[in-house]
This record gives sequence, C-alpha cells and structure tokens, in this order.
Amino acid sequence: MSNWEDSLNINWRPNLSIKKKRFGGLKSPPYFCIHKTNNVMETIGYLGGVLLAICGIPEVIRTIKGGTCHLGWSFLLLWFFGEFFMEIYAFSLKDFPLLFNYTFNLVLVGIMLYYKVKSINFYIRA
Repeated sequence: MSNWEDSLNINWRPNLSIKKKRFGGLKSPPYFCIHKTNNVMETIGYLGGVLLAICGIPEVIRTIKGGTCHLGWSFLLLWFFGEFFMEIYAFSLKDFPLLFNYTFNLVLVGIMLYYKVKSINFYIRA
C-alpha cells in the first residue's frame, strides 16, 4: 500500500463499504466508491413501497363491488406493462422495497384486467 492510500484513512467510518476500482494502465490513484448502507433509508424505501402498493386497493374494491372495471384499456395496459418491466428492473437490482410494490400492483392490475375482460359482451352474428 502506498503512502497516499494510507493518508486517506477512510476505514474508520462505520457502516461504509469501500470498493476499489483500478483503471487498467493508468498511473492515477485508484478510484474509491463509498456505498453507505443505511437502515433508515431502507425503512423509508419499504414505507414508500407499501404506500404506493396500497394506492390501487380502492379501485380494486370498486371494481369487485361493481363487477366491472371503470378504468380505460390504455391506462390498464400501460400500468400493467409498466409494472411488469419495472419489476424485472428491480429484480436485477435486488431492490426488495420496489419488488414488493411492483408485485403487489401487478396483482391488483391483474384483478382489474380480469374484470375488464369479463365485462366484454361478445356478440355472435348468425
């Protein structure tokens, strides 16, 4: 370890993980990335995920009581595919507050899509 690495002295901080990245062939010192793992921020993330997840519950209750979904097709399909693709993205990040939100919303949108399809009247011409 060189003298300039000793002079940084950043190992004393609690709850910090240090990752060194060296750039191949460069004479410059390594680039340090400091990632703070904070339980408060994770709790805020879970709280936000829960609050966003329950936003669709009143519309699902209205849909089940009425027997039909009152939202338009474009809104439902955009919501469904948006949640689906964001869930794939959150899964790749292993971000569990987001995964909870997107999974729960996919279930809610799935219920509304079921009632939307169920309420379609198919007419057969003879």
